[in-house]
This record gives sequence, structure tokens and C-alpha cells, in this order.
Amino acid sequence: MSTRTEHKASIKRATLAAQHEVVNLDAAAMDDLSRIYERAAEQLAQRIAAYSGADGNIALQELQSILMQVNGQLKALSEERNALLDRNLSAAADLGTRPFASALTAAAAMQINHEALRFVRTFVASDGLQLSDRIWRLDRHARDSISNAIEQAVIQGQGATQAAREFLSRGQSVPVDIQDKISAAGTGKIAREARDALLTGNGSPMDNAMRLMRTEINRAHGEAYIKGAMSHPDAAGVRFVLSPGHPRHDICDLHATQNLYGLGSGVYPNRGACPWPAHPNTLSFVEVVFRDEVTIEDKAGKETPLQALDRLTPAQRVGVLGTNKHQVFKDGMLTQGMIKSPWKDIKPRIEKLDMLKDTRDKLTKQYFNGKGIQFSGMVSDIALENGIVDKTTLPDLLGALDGSRIRVNMRKNRIDFEARHELYDRPITYMLDKDGVLHAVEFYLSPDAPEGIGTRMMGSTLLTSSELGIKEVQLNAAGRPDNGYYTWARLGFDGELPEKIRQAAERSGFHGVGTVQDIFTQDGGREWWLENGVGMKMKFDLDPDSVSMKSFSNYLVEKEIRL
Repeated sequence: MSTRTEHKASIKRATLAAQHEVVNLDAAAMDDLSRIYERAAEQLAQRIAAYSGADGNIALQELQSILMQVNGQLKALSEERNALLDRNLSAAADLGTRPFASALTAAAAMQINHEALRFVRTFVASDGLQLSDRIWRLDRHARDSISNAIEQAVIQGQGATQAAREFLSRGQSVPVDIQDKISAAGTGKIAREARDALLTGNGSPMDNAMRLMRTEINRAHGEAYIKGAMSHPDAAGVRFVLSPGHPRHDICDLHATQNLYGLGSGVYPNRGACPWPAHPNTLSFVEVVFRDEVTIEDKAGKETPLQALDRLTPAQRVGVLGTNKHQVFKDGMLTQGMIKSPWKDIKPRIEKLDMLKDTRDKLTKQYFNGKGIQFSGMVSDIALENGIVDKTTLPDLLGALDGSRIRVNMRKNRIDFEARHELYDRPITYMLDKDGVLHAVEFYLSPDAPEGIGTRMMGSTLLTSSELGIKEVQLNAAGRPDNGYYTWARLGFDGELPEKIRQAAERSGFHGVGTVQDIFTQDGGREWWLENGVGMKMKFDLDPDSVSMKSFSNYLVEKEIRL
């Protein structure tokens, strides 16, 4: 091996080592950040406890004073978090230029690191925000979340105390709801509420801080690495590398696959052409590609983004485009400019050009148009992994019929949804938990509901959930005399077989089965489950390649349902 070849091979090895160190740096930063927030939460609790009155509650006249103390504590938290961020950004940038230490002078590497850090701090994302704006939002969110929790508890407790005195003065007992509000104003309860507001659940201040830190650490490393790579005289470009831990198909699959410049799959000739990072919280890296690595086949394989899309598997394309745009692609109507555009922006353009025909079946067209929907309780949009739940997408997420009345209840660790309609036997209710799982809590239709309407409702929920990045849908399938255990299984819902049922299935010739779908895939399995199945907890895996999705797609084809 020549010295030149060994030099480039050492850069490749150092690149992998640096990526591994960035992963470790990120993990250590998350641990440090957790400790900072946990310590701040404990200090907040101590400050709140210091304002406890003789009755264990906080007096209304102390509210402003305690809020000043809380804001002071949150300011200290912000300063400590920002110092941690600064240290880790510098460390990440250093790791970015380390693979090129043999090709860069110390001064050049330092200059690249400074430029990378300056880029991270001044970069304006598609939402118009810089890093300083995001940090300000983090601080405002923490302040508002905790202040609101304290204010609400103290004010309600004060009013409840006054009301209790009036009941007692009349010789009456104090109602339970008033007693509960008084208890909620206790310092112990308020301290727990403040702690939960700071630390708990998706979208909490700590969760958002972790997301920001992970995103910016990776950005600092990647920017420094790309600058170092492109300064090498033999560099042809950089490759977009999909992490083995990438959780699901998305736009990263396209970026890592397309050969737009004849340099090979996922290789881009300069920083301006490279789409890394594709999204916040990314689990992808970049690596240098040298000129002698580019093959004749790479040069001949130059393609357009649409041609690259065509090479992906259907599951990958759905992940990249979403369900609606994927259908447009299959119909041959997707243009290159539509690939990254949100569906809400594309849909009017397609309809205006009369490009998209409504291919839905008659029943779907009759009931599922998002018309006449009434909303209550939805005070803000809900950010999920791949999109936003707002008044446009919420009816689709709930499979709501036209004319439904939807109520949203934003709770501490979950979000409750309720939909009412004359064709529902009782309100249809869903719950989205902090882990990104959607639970179908109540799903009962009126006897007057048209046949097949329930399948279309759940179908809308499943497809929309998949597009928004929800991981799975869970429900409790009813047993006899209801038929939920069978109906939901036909749609693709799955569950572990109770041991007695599994043994009975084995005796009936269904060997090696462990789940409901294992039975359904065998000849006579549906009929056997209809006769022998039981009510149970079931879930629908929303991964495009899952057994659930395949069963669901087959069912729609079998029933000629077009959503």
C-alpha cells in the first residue's frame, strides 16, 4: 500500500473513531444535562417548601415572591445548561477535524473549528430561528410551564379555602372537590407539579433541551468534519451515511441513496450540495469520499431524485414521502420540487391543476372530508416526530366523520381526544401517551352506522398516525358477545396469545404460533380465531414493513376499500 493510500485509509479509520466518540460525547452530555435539570428541580422544590404556611399551603400574597425565586433558579439553570452546551459544541467540532490532523496544520484546524461553531450559532433553520432563538424559547417554556403550575395551584387553593370557610360558617360539610383544590395548594403538591412540569414527558423543558443539545452537538461535529474533508486535495465530496440505529424510514433514506452527481450513492461534491443534516435529532453522519473511490459505475449511474425514489422499496418511499405523496408518486404525478414540500402545500397545487382525482370509494367520499368539524379544548398545535397535529390533521388522526365534535384535553403526561357524532354509540376516545403510542380507548358505533364505516375510521387513524411518526396504536379488543377480537385482528392488530389459546391452536394444527397474526397467516386461521379467539390487548405496529401494515393493506384490497 502506497503512503498516499495509507494516508487516506487512516483518515477513514479516524472518521469512524471520531463518529464513535461523538456518540459517546452525546450520551455523556445527556447524562450531564439530566443531572443539571434534576438538581434544579430539587432546588425549586426546596424554595417552594420554604414558603409553606402553618396550614402547609402557600398564601396568595406570597405568590409574586415565590415566582421571583423560581425565575432566579431557572436563570441559574439556563446559565449552567448553556455552559454545558458551549463545552460540548467545542468538543464536537474538535472531533470533526481530528481525522484530518495529518493533513491540516494546527492553525488551520483551529480556524475550521471556529468557523463551524460560528455557523452553528448563526445558522437560520427553515422556521427562521437561530440557536439563540431556540435557547430563548427553551427558557420561556420552562418559565411558563412552572409559573403556570404554581399560579394555578395557589389561586385555586386560595379560592377553595375561602369557599370552605363559607360552607363551615353555615354548618355544612366542605365538598370533596373544594377539599381537593385546597390540597393542591399544599407546598408538597406544588413542588411535585413544578418538578413534573420541568422534567416529565415528551415536550417538557428537559426533553426539549436534550433534543436541542443532541442536534447542535451533531451539527458542530458535521460542519467541522465537512470543512476539514473538503480542504483535502484528494476529496471528491462527502457521503451522507445513514446510522445503523436510524429508527425508521424517512428523507434520510433518499439522501443516503441518490447518486445525483455521478460520485456514488449518497455522495455530494460540496457543502452546499450536501443535504445533511436532514432533520433535528438526526442519527446520521458524513464521511469523506476520495477521487480514487469514485468508480466508472458511479459516474454512469448519475440520476435524478425521482429516479432515485423509484429505486427505493415501497416502504422506504412511504417513509420519505408520506402516504399521500407516495400515492401521487405512484400515479406518476410527483415532481422533483414536491419531494420535500409538506402535503398541505402540495395538495392545493395538485387540485388546482386537476392532477389528482379523488379515487376514494363512495362511502369514504360521503363521510370523510373534514367538513363541519367542531373543536374545543385545543389550545395549541401538537408537535410529533414527523409532523404537526392541528385542526387540519386531527380529524384524520381520529378518523372523525364529517360533522363530528372533537374535544382535546392536554394533560401532564398524555393527550386525550374525544369525538362525538350521531353514528357513534358513545364518544370515540383516544389517548396519546408520552412515549408516542396512540391508545384507542373507546370505539363503539351506533347500530345505524353504515357497514364498513368503522374500518374506514380506523384506517384513517392508522395511515395518519404512520405519517405523523406515531409508533403504534394499541387497544383492548372486546371478546364475546362482541367481535372486536376478530374484527381488529382482520385489520392487522396483533397480540400475544394466552397460553391456553396457544396450546389449543397447536392441537388444532397451527404449529409454532405465538401471536394472533401467526394464526391468521395460516390456512383456516381466520375461521379458527373467529370460533376460538378471546378478547385481549392488541397493538398495530405502524412500521411500513410490519406484519400489521401488510395485513391491513391486504384487507383494504380484499374489501375494495379506497381511503
